[in-house]
Amino acid sequence: MPYGYLGTDKDQTVSNAGVLSISELADLEKRGKLGGSLEKIETITSSSTSTMDFTDLKDYKVHVIQFYNFRGTGTATSAILGRVSTDGGSSFLSTSIYKRAFERQRPDGSTTILDGTQTSLNSFFAVDTDYASSGGWAIFFNLLDSTKDSLVRFQASNGVTDWQYVGSFGIDDANTHNAIRITTNNEAFAGSATLYGWKQIWVLLD
Repeated sequence: MPYGYLGTDKDQTVSNAGVLSISELADLEKRGKLGGSLEKIETITSSSTSTMDFTDLKDYKVHVIQFYNFRGTGTATSAILGRVSTDGGSSFLSTSIYKRAFERQRPDGSTTILDGTQTSLNSFFAVDTDYASSGGWAIFFNLLDSTKDSLVRFQASNGVTDWQYVGSFGIDDANTHNAIRITTNNEAFAGSATLYGWKQIWVLLD
């Protein structure tokens, strides 16, 4: 099927405008190739853990992790971090390859800028037993593409002092990153994290 033509005749003479017909959309959906939708890969839930490892990323170019109901289980405030793996989760990279640039903002309008090189994706948000739950999302780009550095864009609501986190990370390591670890810099945490694959639309042009 010549996806992207305005009609259904592959010999159509008009310019290709990238418009998909209803039948083309239906066929792409049937094949599981219709872009823009999220496919759930895995959910990890724990009442007390120091790591959540996603080791099956399928074959997506873009991945999304949703964090919800995260809380600390100890007495101290702990940052929720991330790391990636190149060996399917047997080990996770902890060298200075993670570049951060993000902002924390409080309800009174005060802000803190955090940047520089880190040994992890430090951090998505913080948790504490004395505050309401934290949560948010992170989008990972190019994890499985060994020719490109991986990128992460995230936004989170932090139950500890009501910080809002918005920003990004670069992973300065052009490699195949085939597993993701969510972890902490301090005490154990509770919560749920769901990994999704973001479907990309593909178009054949004749």
